[in-house]
Amino acid sequence: MSYDGYSVIRVSVDDGVARVVVDNPPINLFDITLYADMVRVSHELAS
Repeated sequence: MSYDGYSVIRVSVDDGVARVVVDNPPINLFDITLYADMVRVSHELAS
């Protein structure tokens, strides 16, 4: 499965382990965009 199309996170999966990296410079602020990406990736990873 491909985990593309996020605004402020990068996702990789290796050997069944997902790595979600926040890339929201300059301070990785937890804003509405990051919140939306995190909700979406959590749903995609759970399925």
